[in-house]
Amino acid sequence: LALTSDGRLLVGTLRGLCVLDDQTDTFQCWNSSTPGCPMASDFVHQLLVYGHQLWIATETAGIIKLSPKPLMLRNYVNDPRDPRSLSPHPVNAMRVEPDGTLWVGTVEGGLNRMVNGQWSMAKRAALSTGRPTIQD
Repeated sequence: LALTSDGRLLVGTLRGLCVLDDQTDTFQCWNSSTPGCPMASDFVHQLLVYGHQLWIATETAGIIKLSPKPLMLRNYVNDPRDPRSLSPHPVNAMRVEPDGTLWVGTVEGGLNRMVNGQWSMAKRAALSTGRPTIQD
């Protein structure tokens, strides 16, 4: 659950993202079946509102960032060729610092940090030793 900056209720579900329309007391949903602009993954783990941006943590599509004005979608996923990209595996936790730094936890993939729009550091879980390692 999350509230937008203008007070709209957002609900992340196993079937996408739903927004409460308080005028009609109904939900409008966005998912992989939405015509024109389908959502990359229906399974939403967490919603994070920061300013006018919505960050959506998903099971299979990394993080979806929605900026409403101008309308822009960006998907952050793992790129196996880029060690500085988002860790693989489902994204299950996000937190933003007052300076805009985004912290992201992935299932068995470690802790990632985005600074100024760039994945600048990632702590990957070293599953064999149980100790985290740091990659700059």
